[in-house]
Amino acid sequence: MTETPRKSALPQNSATVSTHDGQSAGLGLERLVFFSDAVFAIVITLLVLPLTAEIELPEGGQSLAALVREQWPRVLSFLVGFLVIGQFWILTTACSDSSAASITD
Repeated sequence: MTETPRKSALPQNSATVSTHDGQSAGLGLERLVFFSDAVFAIVITLLVLPLTAEIELPEGGQSLAALVREQWPRVLSFLVGFLVIGQFWILTTACSDSSAASITD
């Protein structure tokens, strides 16, 4: 009497799950990439909120450009923070793309 191995209802490895057409997809990596994109979006949103709270719409003869110039240290710190976060996002995307390429090969 020979035993046939049972198939598990759950996949053994969440990184490679068989899709409906038989191809293997990196769902675990894809979920991680989506999560990291969402985190970066939240971080950039939180970065811009204090900046918008400090600048009020101009009243009377004052222009918006003059108000922004008055807040130049905050605008500069926002730009530096945005560029740093953007570089991290670009590096994360590049790493995930190379990881996805190695999984599918």
